[in-house]
Amino acid sequence: MRLLSRLRGPKKLWADDWLIISAWLLCALSAILWQNLASYIYVVRDVVVGNVPPSPTFAHDSDKAWKVQIAILVFWSTGILMVKLSFLLFFRRLRRNVAKGQYLWWASLFMTVSTYFVWIGIIPYKCLTKSLEMKAEGSAEQCAYLNVVLLVVNCVSDVATDLLSESSCVLPP
Repeated sequence: MRLLSRLRGPKKLWADDWLIISAWLLCALSAILWQNLASYIYVVRDVVVGNVPPSPTFAHDSDKAWKVQIAILVFWSTGILMVKLSFLLFFRRLRRNVAKGQYLWWASLFMTVSTYFVWIGIIPYKCLTKSLEMKAEGSAEQCAYLNVVLLVVNCVSDVATDLLSESSCVLPP
């Protein structure tokens, strides 16, 4: 509906529209990856929880599963960044003639971009790429803990950047 209204109204797409289109494409790519490799992810989960014994191809299957998890995390984080930037650009365009509150917009932009780099930086790459070796070393608990930290940091910072960007957009003129 958004694209249709833009093409019927101003007959052009703005930067915020292109960011949303890119986010949709990343989301679609994540879904395609997930669907094509979900069987590997479920096999790894079943072996880790003890539902089934590892098959002879388990090492290969788990390697694929963990690497897909990394790609999905990166695509998802990048997609969320693009959606947030799209909203920030859209609201900046709406308030382009209002000088009051511009510092909050810039703070929101800085916080949003910084949060993205934190999200990408705290992905437990070592746990996801060396999962079998780490499990053999007894580091599975540490990896589980890092995944919980990743989830908490992502959720808290996502809400914080949403609240900050909202405050910069709804400030009265």
